[in-house]
Amino acid sequence: MKMKQVLETKDNARPSSSPSLEQQHQRLRQAKGNQRFHDELRMKADELEKFFVEHKRRQELAQIKEILKQEQRREENLRKALSIKRQRGADLGRALHAMQEEHAQLAEASSLVDGIEEKSSVVDKKLLNAEDKLAEVNRKNAKLDTKLQQIEARESLLQKERLSLVIDGGSFDSTFYKERKDLREKKLHQRQNMLSNVPVKSEIANQQLCTLHRLPSPFPSAVLHFQIKKTQFFLMKKLAKKGGVLLVRHLN
Repeated sequence: MKMKQVLETKDNARPSSSPSLEQQHQRLRQAKGNQRFHDELRMKADELEKFFVEHKRRQELAQIKEILKQEQRREENLRKALSIKRQRGADLGRALHAMQEEHAQLAEASSLVDGIEEKSSVVDKKLLNAEDKLAEVNRKNAKLDTKLQQIEARESLLQKERLSLVIDGGSFDSTFYKERKDLREKKLHQRQNMLSNVPVKSEIANQQLCTLHRLPSPFPSAVLHFQIKKTQFFLMKKLAKKGGVLLVRHLN
């Protein structure tokens, strides 16, 4: 509205070439009004400028706050990423430690397998040696069985021979006594002719008989008795040919 008043004053002032006092007063009032208008415009401009400055400052603050928020979010994301990275690093460290332990266990298991294989080879060698020794023992057992069978056969044969000797010894005793009786009856008349030689030969015969009694015999008592009787018979028969009647009496 003030602008309208200013324009009206300008239009009113144009027709007169020589302004009057009233016009001068109007001009002064208009000039004062213009001054106030300019002052108001300046004040409004200052207010607008302050408003723009404040608005700009607020925008800058908002931008700064937004940037700070973004930086905070970025920092938080970085912290989360760093935490995740550290967690992954810890997981990788644990996994690496587990892998190292597993590798150590595998190495230990491999060494155990090697030791078992070595012991198995030693055991196999020992088994082969044991089998060889067992085969040797079996061969020796077979030989011993053969020898044992031979010994049993010999023992059986010896038992048969001993039995036959015992039987023969009984028949020999009867024959011996019969022949001795016959010799006693037939050679009584030759007693006087051989008296000089009988004592010596009787002594020799007695010594031989004593020697036979003292010797340890591997035969049974029946066989030993048979041998003694047989020796007595042959000695008596030999002496009887030469008139050994005294020896026959001594044996009786």
